[in-house]
Amino acid sequence: MKDWPTRVFIDLVDAALNTELIGPSRHAAALVYKDKTLCVGTSQMKTHPMMKLFSKNENHVSLHAEIDCLVKGINLVGEDLSDYDLYVLRISRGKNISMSKPCTICQKAIEAFGINQVFWSS
Repeated sequence: MKDWPTRVFIDLVDAALNTELIGPSRHAAALVYKDKTLCVGTSQMKTHPMMKLFSKNENHVSLHAEIDCLVKGINLVGEDLSDYDLYVLRISRGKNISMSKPCTICQKAIEAFGINQVFWSS
């Protein structure tokens, strides 16, 4: 994370700390172009049709931050997100930054929309 753009890191920490706690953590993701944040998504206790599209489990109950961010990005610039990088941050219940590698559902969505690179907290 030491190589993350400072503004992106601040945006994600702020978003994660201000979203609901799901299980043991809070997640936030940002679509970024040339070190500028296009949009931020957060994990939420609701679902979205895109979660069902990429998940094997139709009863998946939470919206992942990456999917929320991709939906917002698509609404802003369209389905070709190949010029954008995705940054994902996880903050634990104890407010420590934790590993946030995208799950297989999110990895499928990230690939489907051509994201350039993905960076996650560790």
